[in-house]
Amino acid sequence: MVYLPEEKVISSVVISEDQYLSPGTVTVIRPDDFKGESLSLAEILSRVPGVSIVKGAGGSNMPMIRGAHQRETATYVDGISYALTEDLMYPNALEWIPIDQIERIEVYKGFVPARFGNEAMGGVINIVTKMPTEPETRLSLGVGSYGRLTTTASHSLPLGGGSLFGSIGFESYNGNFKYWHDNSTRTDPTDDYTEKRSSIARQNVDLMLKWNDEHWRARFAYNRRLQDFYNDSAPLYRPAPIEAPGRPNLLDWTRWDVSLGRTQTYGSLKWGWDISYSDAASDVESFPYNPNNNNTDLLFKRTALALHGEMPIGERQMVSAVGEYINEKYTQRTDTEVQLKLNLEELNFNLQDEIIIDEKGTLLFTPSLRYSKIGGEGKTTWQIALSKELSNGLMFKTAYGTYARVPTLYERLGDQANWIAPNPDLKPETGKQFDAGVTWNGTVAPLGNARVNTSLSGYLRESDNLIDYVAVGYENVWKAKIKGLEFATALDWERWNFALSAAYTDSETITPNDPATNGRRRRYLPEWDMTARLTHRFNRGSVFAEYQYVGDYFVGGRYDGSTYPYVESSNVFNLGLKYDISDMVGLTVGVNDVFDEMNGLRVYDEADSSYAGTPSYPWEGRTFYVTLDARF
Repeated sequence: MVYLPEEKVISSVVISEDQYLSPGTVTVIRPDDFKGESLSLAEILSRVPGVSIVKGAGGSNMPMIRGAHQRETATYVDGISYALTEDLMYPNALEWIPIDQIERIEVYKGFVPARFGNEAMGGVINIVTKMPTEPETRLSLGVGSYGRLTTTASHSLPLGGGSLFGSIGFESYNGNFKYWHDNSTRTDPTDDYTEKRSSIARQNVDLMLKWNDEHWRARFAYNRRLQDFYNDSAPLYRPAPIEAPGRPNLLDWTRWDVSLGRTQTYGSLKWGWDISYSDAASDVESFPYNPNNNNTDLLFKRTALALHGEMPIGERQMVSAVGEYINEKYTQRTDTEVQLKLNLEELNFNLQDEIIIDEKGTLLFTPSLRYSKIGGEGKTTWQIALSKELSNGLMFKTAYGTYARVPTLYERLGDQANWIAPNPDLKPETGKQFDAGVTWNGTVAPLGNARVNTSLSGYLRESDNLIDYVAVGYENVWKAKIKGLEFATALDWERWNFALSAAYTDSETITPNDPATNGRRRRYLPEWDMTARLTHRFNRGSVFAEYQYVGDYFVGGRYDGSTYPYVESSNVFNLGLKYDISDMVGLTVGVNDVFDEMNGLRVYDEADSSYAGTPSYPWEGRTFYVTLDARF
């Protein structure tokens, strides 16, 4: 029977690299390293090289891995797909997954293991929720700027031969920060002014129950979001904000998920199944784009069944297969009519072979074949990976493959409400990608015997018939090319830790029929971004300083093609202190964005340096926070 190397986690304060979860590039981060720091899941993920976060409507944050569209970046929770395919507003919104429920986050780039299905064309974010094996109770209370309040409570205990974990959390935030407004006249600075933003106030409630034993696993989760939506956000393309009577532009979103699975063995065959059901509904009141529809409901129902198995062939080969069926129902309606009703069926099948080539078991060859059928249209893609474990903690990995994305019904049919125009002629997006990298873990004597964890990787991604949102609907926008380098290192001493991650991205969109994007970088994709963090540990705690740089990035052309707006680069400094009041109680205090850099961020024009405007969704800038954690 083949036994691949056991999971090895080399941890640091910021980023840890696990070499054995995938034959491709993978980064593992642990939210507990940031515990108490008042960071969202999206903000933690932004510290991973190659991951960009798109700031969207109502303060939502959606991930892009190596420039892949948000719909090509799949999010999984405990190996179960989380994203809703037809959900335009929040296909991968990270705000719905509470940090305090998460044990670790695995980010897969390039080669995607077969177990994650075919949604994962650009990459995978797999969120592994906590599952303590010992009885434990945790309480947390946090307060911060602009009315931020977070409270969580969790408890774990042995039950029925397995372990039960439960968590409940509440968060509120009023979002009333001041920001600079260009008054929708970017070329006339004389009428600019400062106003208070109140369009991203929110209240979140989260509940999760999870149980598993050696064979069975079950999970239930409930989430509710009350959030002001758009209201007085600074306009990028549209005129002055539309005010509605009463409580304007309210988004009321509820979602619950339930899953059940079992894994067992039959001889040398290890196989199992998972079934999951998701039910989500959002109620959008007074949507400003369509003021005649004062109440719009979006309803989602998703049922998925997955069968998976793996079996050794001889002593050096392991074959694994995953089959998945998904049915998703989407309904969009107003107070007076049903505007759109869709029923999407998806069938995925993945076959992967892991072959150990050499006698020592250090050279691994992994081919993979994937088939996906969405809405009656099917595509076959493939990928191969080669990894070599060298001496002295050095490992080399490389992967190459193809991908395909069939347009969803929503993208083809639009929303029938004048928000998204239909385009029934949309073609599937196809492409190919290549990456190669090395990781090294060891001790460096000249650096004071520092324990070092370092990775360097490069990649190339080419897309044809790229599906992207253009002005009022989805279109095939010819081609895109993206290549880049990613670097991460962590140096750890007895009292000090220094971690650095950086990414360089060279991207180009080839759209001869659209001068607003032709020859320019992919939207929302900076050329450079970097995070550096220095931590000093003392007897009962630690202090840290962090620096984040994000280069300027293209956000798309105006409707008339006359301007090409970029969000300017930013330099953010964070400071914090963590102190153990006792063996059971810890205190964290800090300030994010010390110099209030993000609050004054501008959008500028490529052709005219005097052109400056307000981003569609301004940032709050400097914030303070205090968090108290207790463990019993």
